[in-house]
Amino acid sequence: MIRICPNCGENTYVEQEQTVDLSKTLKQWEVEIGAKFQPETLSEYEGKHSQLYKCSSCNFGAFIPAHAGTANFYNDITVDSDYYVHEKWEFKKTFKLIKKYNIQNILDYGCGGGSFLKQVLQKFPHIALDGFDQNPQANLAFGNSAIGFVNDLKKHQGKKYDMLTAFQIL
Repeated sequence: MIRICPNCGENTYVEQEQTVDLSKTLKQWEVEIGAKFQPETLSEYEGKHSQLYKCSSCNFGAFIPAHAGTANFYNDITVDSDYYVHEKWEFKKTFKLIKKYNIQNILDYGCGGGSFLKQVLQKFPHIALDGFDQNPQANLAFGNSAIGFVNDLKKHQGKKYDMLTAFQIL
């Protein structure tokens, strides 16, 4: 099957031979990196597959359909506190942009445990901060801080932000 490439717009996005069985992938994670998935989590991915597509024009590739992580999946992988990286080179560059453009409010999409937002709060306490993450457990990291956790973007439709960040998300 040929589709339109989401990257270049050409009608050259071609189905490849590679298919991924998500339940097998989770089991492979358990063996290779020591991840521990609960039986409920494994059952949520039973029978789910994705097909690799690749563009013959621009070489962009992705698996279709994309499957978002479930609440159980994120709960299982975030048991290890090292899951979210707390220091990233992008943060330092973004701090400079915040200062340069006098940013007053930020939404961090895919915020995880809020490492970036917590650092912004320390450096720029006057800025209004919201974080969004598909992992419902992520909001526990915010505690009673001044950072808002957005768990439903539709409820925030129309809210304007001076800056939207999305560090290393898929």
